[in-house]
Formats: sequence, structure tokens, C-alpha cells
Amino acid sequence: MVKVNSFRLRDIVVDGQRQQVGRIVDIPEDSDTLTLVRPPGETTWTARRAMCWPASEEEAAVVVGEVVERVIGGSERPLLPRGRA
Repeated sequence: MVKVNSFRLRDIVVDGQRQQVGRIVDIPEDSDTLTLVRPPGETTWTARRAMCWPASEEEAAVVVGEVVERVIGGSERPLLPRGRA
């Protein structure tokens, strides 16, 4: 577990107390809490800052979705035969 003293809005963190991943939507001033939200349904809850840490890529995929990258090069076959495009 990595201890972090400061968080920013929209950071994706793990709430260690609830074992839930969420995105930070509010950081109340003079408070030791964070307001987190998690899809689906935009469920919101309050977490203790001391019990949160940055989410790994695998954990963050739950909130942001899996990122798929498609590389198009010259070696792929065309989608339509030549002359029909």
C-alpha cells in the first residue's frame, strides 16, 4: 500500500475501508475525508483520506472501463476486396 498525502479531483483511488474503487468528486476543506463516486448509477460515498491509495491500472479499469488500442498497419487485409470499396 502506498501512502499519499494529497489527492486531486478525478483521481481514481481505492477506499481501503470498503475495498471499493472510486473517482474523487469532492475534497472537503479542513476534513480528513474524500467524496468518491463509482459507476454504474454514480453511487457516491465518503471515505477516510488515510484509508485511500491510488488505484492500479487493473483496479481503475472498473471505473473508467478498459482501454482498447487498435493499431492499423499495412499488413492487415482490407475490409472489402479491391474495387468494391
